[in-house]
Amino acid sequence: MNSLPDATELLKTLKKAALDALMAEKPTDVLFGKVISVSPLQVNVEQQFILGEKQLVLTRNVTDFTTNVTVDWAPRNHF
Repeated sequence: MNSLPDATELLKTLKKAALDALMAEKPTDVLFGKVISVSPLQVNVEQQFILGEKQLVLTRNVTDFTTNVTVDWAPRNHF
């Protein structure tokens, strides 16, 4: 016959379930690092570990990109 876990074990299980649910709502962490190599790209994160290109998601703010813009200037009379 299996007995129910005591109150301490039940409390630990509930805390773990609550923490797991909280982490599921926040699937990313923001960490700070320093670029130590450009080619291949490597970032030393908080002096604890190094991330490579496959572990990083780069936004346009940190990459080279080209865009074309067309401007139609029409003279206007200002009185």
